Amino acid sequence: ALPAAAGLLTGSKTIRLYHDHMLTKEPLTRAPTPWHQDQPYYNVEGEQNVSMWIAVDPVRRHSTLEFVAGSHRGPWLMPRSFMDSQAKWFPEGSLADLPDIDAQRDRHRMLGWEIEPGDVVCFHMLELHASAGVDGDRRRRVFSGRFLGDDMRHAPRAWITSPEFPGLAERLPAGAPMDDPLFPVLWSAA
Repeated sequence: ALPAAAGLLTGSKTIRLYHDHMLTKEPLTRAPTPWHQDQPYYNVEGEQNVSMWIAVDPVRRHSTLEFVAGSHRGPWLMPRSFMDSQAKWFPEGSLADLPDIDAQRDRHRMLGWEIEPGDVVCFHMLELHASAGVDGDRRRRVFSGRFLGDDMRHAPRAWITSPEFPGLAERLPAGAPMDDPLFPVLWSAA
């Protein structure tokens, strides 16, 4: 059902898996996941994409993923390492810096929801998002799937992307559709 939903959300005729991972915050994890966009960390360009954040555990509103509504329209903002805020992906100054969202919350339409196991939150890879830590009595596990539509193209980078795909640049030239066994077609409108 997830790839079919990705097709409807993106308007794409085919959906490929880009990557998936489990995101876990143990009880008493106070460290927030800072505000960021996902796509600048990746080796893809295009508009037909969707990330799905699927709750494994109940997630309270204050620990959930939070979004700045409409921020998927851009611009791309400087991706920085979460631990030390270094610009390791794009050269320093080549993209605008992320504004201080938390200091300007009243200037933005903020979205976020308390969610239950099985709930799915879908968002564009350029949507600004963040999440807080978790309480001492609850683990927060979510499964995250990233899906690519027809207009997504390979954008080899001169640095290690997250996730990295070793050897892909030798098989898939810049600007090529993501037609590689690493990115299987999961759904087709045909």
